[in-house]
Amino acid sequence: MALAAPARLLAPYVPRWVRARLPLAPGYQETGRATILYADLRGFTALTQRLALAPDGAKQLGAVLDQIFSPLIRTVHAYGGDVVKFAGDSLTVQFPDAAAAAAAAAFMPQRLPDQVPTPDGPYPLGMRLGIGTGRLTWEIIGDAARGLYWAVHGSALRQALAAEAAEAALPAAATALVRGRAALPEPGAALAALDTLAATWPDEADQAAIAYERWRVQPAAEAFRADAARRYALLYTRSPKAEYRARYRALTADDLPAPPPLPDLPAIVTATPIDLDALIARVAAEVDRRREPA
Repeated sequence: MALAAPARLLAPYVPRWVRARLPLAPGYQETGRATILYADLRGFTALTQRLALAPDGAKQLGAVLDQIFSPLIRTVHAYGGDVVKFAGDSLTVQFPDAAAAAAAAAFMPQRLPDQVPTPDGPYPLGMRLGIGTGRLTWEIIGDAARGLYWAVHGSALRQALAAEAAEAALPAAATALVRGRAALPEPGAALAALDTLAATWPDEADQAAIAYERWRVQPAAEAFRADAARRYALLYTRSPKAEYRARYRALTADDLPAPPPLPDLPAIVTATPIDLDALIARVAAEVDRRREPA
């Protein structure tokens, strides 16, 4: 209870797992079963290179990072996720279970901006996702003199990384096509790429997306339209997502029932951002106070 105030001040900057266990000594470890989601932005390196051409490229990059990651983090928190770390253009998140991770994964690509303006024109982004469930170890590494940091390792993380890498190995043009982040190529090549994905992605949502893109390639093909509409109607009965409803409307010009609203965001997400300098000063004062003899 004594550390409640410092933990609250650190809330925007450290994972919930760490906050709940403060103070933590170097070398502390805790292992349990967990679900990890690993998300990697596709095309982000090229985007930063394009923004670097602008006179105010650094400022634009900061705004783009906020535009990209803020809605992703809100989605993660809405489904009970805990952001473990950022690493460049990737995000590692722990969820209470696989169902929560899958629900967040379904919405995260939708939260990306469709295009990011650059000096060379609008630039599309994509996202690869991997989910793993298994043993996970949290560990505090470093020392008091040089600084402490948290790290995670274990089978849950390895599975998530492998799942993301498996999607990365698929044909880039085809994955971009299905994720809606690229223009349609020549019809024959597009259908061939989609056939490759159909044989590789057994998930029903992915199969529906593939059917939808087949119809986009050949909008006059009634069989493609009917197949995609049937798949999205079935998905919607199991999980009434706005994406499925919008796709069904595009295919049929009819509406499915409105989906329920998303859960309210946790208070920590909507709280006023804390001034970092003030935070550091208050934490330092609290540490000094605790060092004073009783």
